[in-house]
Amino acid sequence: LYLHDVSLPKTCPQLLIDLGFEIPRYFQGDILSIMAKMGKTQVFINDWPSLFIGKQGTKTDLHIDTHNTHFWMFMLKGKKKWTIYPAKNNNNNNNNNTNVEIEIKDIVKEVKPYEVIIEEGDTIFVPRTSPHRVYNQQDTVAVSMNFVDQSNIIQFIFDLENEHLQSSDQLITQIRQIFQKKN
Repeated sequence: LYLHDVSLPKTCPQLLIDLGFEIPRYFQGDILSIMAKMGKTQVFINDWPSLFIGKQGTKTDLHIDTHNTHFWMFMLKGKKKWTIYPAKNNNNNNNNNTNVEIEIKDIVKEVKPYEVIIEEGDTIFVPRTSPHRVYNQQDTVAVSMNFVDQSNIIQFIFDLENEHLQSSDQLITQIRQIFQKKN
């Protein structure tokens, strides 16, 4: 059994309160969270943080996270082995599935991955467009979040524009309005 990327705000909001969970300070600049607190958006508002619970021996296959988002994970219990490949072209704004699969195959052939084991109390950061896979070396419980900050906001917007979703159009407009008011 592998419970993978289950939204805590949607499925068990009381657990977040009971745990007194706070986003690690290094990731509190998440633009989507800030916008949600300001009441400026409903898009992605309850998607993160998310919960991962895995039995020993379960895994997540090689992939790149969607929408050019960064990713972090905090380990509550157990041990995970991460294999992370540096992104070949970190300016790639086209994140559709076909191109991602081709890019991953090229990257895996060309570069040596970083491998790291995280345990209870550890936090890992995965930069946008970095292919990665995870193997649960023990039974695990972790909390994670995809996030957008000043380092990936442009690529995130390009990715949403390529999808042409109504909710994406709304979010892009809201982001632009906030940044225009600051200037």
